[in-house]
Amino acid sequence: MKRCIALLLALILTLPLLACAKEEEVREKLGGIHTESGDVYPETFLTFDRQEVTFDEFRYFYLNYRDMHLENDSSYFEKEGAEDSLKSEVLGYLRDNWALRFLAKENKVTLNREEKEAIKADMEEAAAVFGSEEAFINDLHASYMSQNYYEDMMEYASLSYKLFNKLFEEGGKEAYSDQEFYDFFEANYLAVQQIYLPFEEGESAENYPKTKAAAESIRLEAEGGTDFWSLVEKYGKDENMLSSPDGYYFTQGQAEDVLYEASKALKTGEISQPVAGQTGVYLIRRMEMKKARMDENRDVALFGYRDTMDEWHPGEYDRVFQELIRKRAEKIKVTESEYWDMVSTKTVY
Repeated sequence: MKRCIALLLALILTLPLLACAKEEEVREKLGGIHTESGDVYPETFLTFDRQEVTFDEFRYFYLNYRDMHLENDSSYFEKEGAEDSLKSEVLGYLRDNWALRFLAKENKVTLNREEKEAIKADMEEAAAVFGSEEAFINDLHASYMSQNYYEDMMEYASLSYKLFNKLFEEGGKEAYSDQEFYDFFEANYLAVQQIYLPFEEGESAENYPKTKAAAESIRLEAEGGTDFWSLVEKYGKDENMLSSPDGYYFTQGQAEDVLYEASKALKTGEISQPVAGQTGVYLIRRMEMKKARMDENRDVALFGYRDTMDEWHPGEYDRVFQELIRKRAEKIKVTESEYWDMVSTKTVY
């Protein structure tokens, strides 16, 4: 979503706070809705379960989603139904946003004074990056955001973090018991030993006769009764595998798709046919899972992890959290103001 993504990502590290400009000035710069009788800036634009949703909040997401669609397709809003689709898209996002707020309230999660002061301190520190209050305000306005709503977003992010921790920390009402964790892990993870043979020079995943022949020869040894692990030690070129006799424990997305699917298709103890990956050929043996190894992977599986490329891999609790939000969002009673039908990409500015 244009530059708003940078602002959203920055909330973990940089949170600017400056003295608020006069509300009239903010409205004049950020805009409202063009109507036949003149421009208006609605105080209350929607209500969710009788809680007011400001036009500031709606406009921020509406205009950023609008720009996102236009960047992908400059004629997007010439298509039939595109205008209504945008409104529905933004309304859905706002419902999710507010569902989290309602969940926090229902679970008695609020930000205390110290947490709010910490947010303000971080925001003041980050403001210095812009060099001046005017530069900071201009940057916010370029992303269709008012100062008040930016601070609301920062508090929302902290509230989300605090709610997640309360729900899923040890003893939390949504935290998995040991048995629930083992059931989840066994249903979603695999344990395998593998023999990795890199492609010979000139070979590729589409054409690898020499490496395939070598892998088939090793598989015949295994079928003849030779212990598979001894073959891993004798032929395998994956140094990490050589230090993991209990096997790799992984789930979808943590290995090449072709390797995951080949492993998943095996029964415990079964050995695959040669499988070509991006850089070589694999022989895979599916292993029985050990609870000790599952326990070692518990935090990663439930809470997620960041890989060596700094890419975030969500855990099971992220999925459960989003499902809780989705279910709460479905229960929200939405009341639209008189201005809702006036909204379009031609009237909101």
